[in-house]
Amino acid sequence: MSDKVRSILFRRFNSALHNSDEVVFYNRKEKMLYQEAISKQFKKIIRKSNLSDKIHFHTLRHSFASLLAQKGVSLYIIKELLGHEDLSTTQIYSHLQKQNLMDAVNLL
Repeated sequence: MSDKVRSILFRRFNSALHNSDEVVFYNRKEKMLYQEAISKQFKKIIRKSNLSDKIHFHTLRHSFASLLAQKGVSLYIIKELLGHEDLSTTQIYSHLQKQNLMDAVNLL
């Protein structure tokens, strides 16, 4: 992700975090973009890219949480970023790789 895109998303996310009327993504009419519309467009892109039908928009939440966990980010921080109330829900989203486990053991 480019620095410019990261900066824009961060500003929009921050604004939406502090104002419940704000949203991160808008449709062409500058109205709130609903999850169903995003999922539908995502599916079109997946099909056009000849990727697996098992990839859904929701898969991105798992990828986001997993990549953060694999980088050593605290589950408590990931929990807040995903908006979960319960840490056990976050654990479902956070998948570690064997290398992460080996790295942990190698710390001994």
